[in-house]
Amino acid sequence: MQRYHNAIIALTISLVAISPSVVCADRLTVVASVFPLFDFAREVAGPAADVRLLLPPGVDPHSWEPRPSDIVDLSQADIFVYTSERMEPWAGKIARAVQGRGVALVQAMDNPGFTSTVGSGQDHGEDPHFWLDLSLSARTVEMIGSLLASQDPENRDSYIANARAHARRLEQLDQDFMIGLKECGSRRLVTGGHAAFGHLARRYGIEQLSVYGLSPDAEPTPRHLAGIVNVVKDNKIHTIFSEELLNPRMAQVLSQETGAKVMVLNPGANLSAAQWREGLTFLEIMGRNLKTLREGLECD
Repeated sequence: MQRYHNAIIALTISLVAISPSVVCADRLTVVASVFPLFDFAREVAGPAADVRLLLPPGVDPHSWEPRPSDIVDLSQADIFVYTSERMEPWAGKIARAVQGRGVALVQAMDNPGFTSTVGSGQDHGEDPHFWLDLSLSARTVEMIGSLLASQDPENRDSYIANARAHARRLEQLDQDFMIGLKECGSRRLVTGGHAAFGHLARRYGIEQLSVYGLSPDAEPTPRHLAGIVNVVKDNKIHTIFSEELLNPRMAQVLSQETGAKVMVLNPGANLSAAQWREGLTFLEIMGRNLKTLREGLECD
């Protein structure tokens, strides 16, 4: 399968090399790999730029693979913003495929302070879900504002003003999380998914305990599952969280073993098809997450 995929990438690079470059005379074209980056860029751009999401609604960004047509389309953009190859294993491949085609390639987690270690005790690798720390989301919006301004000086003032305004909204929500999660009956965030909430946990003083490590494909051992069951029972934890867009099976198993209810949190990387049609924003996702966390963690 990997050999087949590499052959497709190689063929696509050839197609990119011979395809004519399409230049949009009117507006800057920005392609974002995952939903938070798309939403941030859309808020910054306003009507001055065309912002597109590469990831189709409803798919897991860790396992999705781009089609050759996606790479050809990307080669005609002005800017490609992605998180990291840990979040999007395919992003580095397509970035290399369009390199030299006039596309500005921006890896968000290249910025200082955006990489950190998950303090869950399970996986000390790099956690790419930085947007769940809303202070980092605000900084990312500022970065995107500066990026668009440098690429499109004619609309510089609009980009900078939009970025500052949206960063303030994210900073206010960051404070709402700080206050809303300050006094809670439980400070353990037990999830039946992978360790996607490390940044959120560290920023807002919560301990993350997940069935999986950072990889959603890793299988938990029976010993690890038994340990989580014991923690939930011993600490009288009443809520297990499952992840939006991922199979809730393990959260349901924990629920059956402990009697805890299951509530859904959204890691924010993508939307379902229904949420996309609804026009859900990142701020709305995080507002819903705060409400869910306050209920599930029994916060005052």
